[in-house]
Amino acid sequence: MKLRTKFMVVATILGMLATTSVVFAQEKAIPEHLKGYEGIEITILGHMCEQTDVMFDKLIPEFERITGMKVHTGMRIPAGDRYTTKVIAEMVAHTGAFDAFQSNVDLLSKTSVNNWDIPVEKFLNDPNIADPNYNYNDFMTGIIKNIAERDGTIWMLPFRSDVRLLYYRKDLFAEKGIKPPETWEEEIEAARALTQPPLYGVGLHARQYNATSSVFYELFWSRGGKVLDENMKPMFNAKQGIRALETYIELLKYAPPDKFAMGAYEVATAFTQGRVAMAHNWPLLAGHAQDPENSKVIGKWDVVRMPHAPGYDSHTQLGGWALSINADSKHKEAAYKLIEWLTTAESEKKIILLGGEANCCRASTFTDPEVTKMYFHFPTMGKAFEVAMSTPLIPEWIEINDLIVLAMSEAATGLKTPGKALDDAATKGEKILREAGYYN
Repeated sequence: MKLRTKFMVVATILGMLATTSVVFAQEKAIPEHLKGYEGIEITILGHMCEQTDVMFDKLIPEFERITGMKVHTGMRIPAGDRYTTKVIAEMVAHTGAFDAFQSNVDLLSKTSVNNWDIPVEKFLNDPNIADPNYNYNDFMTGIIKNIAERDGTIWMLPFRSDVRLLYYRKDLFAEKGIKPPETWEEEIEAARALTQPPLYGVGLHARQYNATSSVFYELFWSRGGKVLDENMKPMFNAKQGIRALETYIELLKYAPPDKFAMGAYEVATAFTQGRVAMAHNWPLLAGHAQDPENSKVIGKWDVVRMPHAPGYDSHTQLGGWALSINADSKHKEAAYKLIEWLTTAESEKKIILLGGEANCCRASTFTDPEVTKMYFHFPTMGKAFEVAMSTPLIPEWIEINDLIVLAMSEAATGLKTPGKALDDAATKGEKILREAGYYN
C-alpha cells in the first residue's frame, strides 16, 4: 500500500512537471513578432461570407490566445453596395469605429486617394514588426498586382481571390450528350437544351447590384472589348458591348423565373439545389457545391473557363478582397499584426479547410495537396487567373460600374434597347470622368 502511494505521488509530480514543460513550450513557441500586444483592443469590419465567418469565429480566437489582444468582430455587413456605403460613410466621418477592415480594389481606389487607410508596406518591411516568415512574394502575381498594390505601393494584404468560372452539371451534360461550351453560342444552345422546368439551363447575376456587372465584363472582354480608350473615354457602348448585352438577354431566357432577384449567393444556391444546369459565378460556388450538409450536386459538377466569342480568348473579371488598416485607428501596429496573421500561408490554408470559400491567394495554397484534394477544379481556375482582367483602378469606377449595372437591368427588362442603355451609361460616365478632371 505504501509502495503504491509512493508510486502515485511520483506519478503526480512527473505529471505536473510534464504539464509545466508543455506550458513552457507553448510560451516559447509564441513568435517574437507577436509579443508585446497584451491588453490592446481592436475592432475589425468584415462583409458577410463564409470566408469572414471562419476568419472571425475560428481563427481570431486563436490569435487572441496567442497575443493577449482582444479583437471585436461584431461589425459584419452584407456584401455589395451596403458594405461599400458603410465603409465610405465611416471613413468620411473619421469615426475610427474599426481599426482593420476588409477592402477590395473598388474601395481601395477611394480610400487610398483620400488617405482614409494607410499602406501596410511600412510594417511589412520593418524587421522589428513583421513576421520574418510571412513571404509576401508567395501571393500570386495577379493578386499582388490587382488587389494588394496601387502605384507600386503595398496597401493591403490579400485574403480572398475571385475569378469567375462556368460551373456545369457534368451528369446532365452526359445524359444529353452535350459537351461543355467553349463559345457563347454553344452556351446558349446548351442552356436551351437543358431547360426543362423546374430545371433551368443557366443561373447568372441579374439582381441590380454592383457585382452583376461581372457578367457584362466577361461577355464584353471575351469579344475584344475595352471599357475605356487611351484618352479615358468610355467604350463599353461599342459594338462589343451591345453584342454582350444581347447575349446576356438571350441567356436570361433560360434562367429561373426569379432571376432578377439573383446575385452571387442566389445563383450558388440554385446550382447546388439542382435548379440550374450551369452557373456563372465566383469561387464561392465551389465551397457551396462541396458542402455535404446542403449540396445536392456533390460528385456531379465540374468547371470550365468562361466561354468566349469565336476568334477571341476567355476573359473574366479578376476580383478579390484584402485587409486594410484604417488611418483613424489608434492601434495601427496591432491592426497590422492581426491582418498579417490572418493572411499567412498557414492561416489561408486553415480558412479554406475549415469551411471558407475556395478562393486562395497564395501559390503555395493553390498547389497544397490537402486543399486540391477538396477542390479538384483548381487547375482550371488557375488557367482562368492567367487571363483574368481588372476594371480601371480609379475612384470614379464605382459610380461608372453602377451605370453599367443599370444599363444591364434596363436592357434585360425591355425598358431600353441594349444600344440605348449603354449609350446613356457611357454619356453619364464620360460626364463623371470630365468633372473629375481626366480630360483637358
